[in-house]
Amino acid sequence: MYYYLLIGCELLMEENILDLLQLRYFQTVAQFEHMTKAAKKLTIAQPSLSQTISRLEDELGFTLFDREGRNIKLNDYGKIFLKRVDRAFSELDSAKLEMEELAGESENRISLSVMHTPLLPNIISQFRAEYPLAKFQVSMHSPFRLADQLEKGEIDLCVTYFPIEEQGIGWTNLLEDEVFIVVPENHPLANRESILLKEVADEHFIHMEPTNPFRILTDRYCEKAGFTPNIAFELEEPGSIQSYVEAGLGISFLTEHTLRYAHHDKIVPLHIEQPNCTRTIGMAWKTERYTSKVVREFREFMVEYFKKLS
Repeated sequence: MYYYLLIGCELLMEENILDLLQLRYFQTVAQFEHMTKAAKKLTIAQPSLSQTISRLEDELGFTLFDREGRNIKLNDYGKIFLKRVDRAFSELDSAKLEMEELAGESENRISLSVMHTPLLPNIISQFRAEYPLAKFQVSMHSPFRLADQLEKGEIDLCVTYFPIEEQGIGWTNLLEDEVFIVVPENHPLANRESILLKEVADEHFIHMEPTNPFRILTDRYCEKAGFTPNIAFELEEPGSIQSYVEAGLGISFLTEHTLRYAHHDKIVPLHIEQPNCTRTIGMAWKTERYTSKVVREFREFMVEYFKKLS
């Protein structure tokens, strides 16, 4: 009886070594770092899962998890092995996708992770006018997981302003986007065209939650200006910021990209002279992973769309 041994991106046949089920179980346990939760996800009994992981470790000759009572944590050996297992499953998924496309059975699905952008509905609408069968799975992203999501094949493309500089990740700049301070029309600074960021150090800010990528970016700007912003309101919906500023509840950051498509008669954007507050919006993808024709077409479409926008 033969089993698959996955090493790196190659698929080799070996007798009595590792099977795909063991590797999938390991991948899930590594994700949760919790046997009971992983077993529930896999819909198998927890003792059976524990035995499978122990058997895998015996066959490899290395312990993959550090155990303290009921707690488990992926160790350095496990991290090395997980990286290769993720890559191998990504290759298998790519092979399946390529075969489906060859057979004319492609789902025409595009998995896209994006920052908040008011342009996205228009982008998708224009693309679907040319490719009506395209199906989109769109998610808002965490900048800390993008490379991992691309590596695992969870997403095909991401649009972000946090450049990904890792081997095997392609990147292209789409747009240079200035970040402004916005104040209500009756604010003392409303008659100014530009300010130094440190001038608003004592203001009340309206912003997103601390884990929001744009919040992370603008907090860095404030840090460069020598202060920590006094956050009066933390909002979940980016589109609400303008309304709060208009109501005179505080000031905020908005980008040129957002202001261009927003009604802002009652708010005033101020150019920030120091520090330099611009962001580069770009697109990333996994270069070594097979992508379907519709994903490749959408990637080219995005480049041309933003070229015209600029």
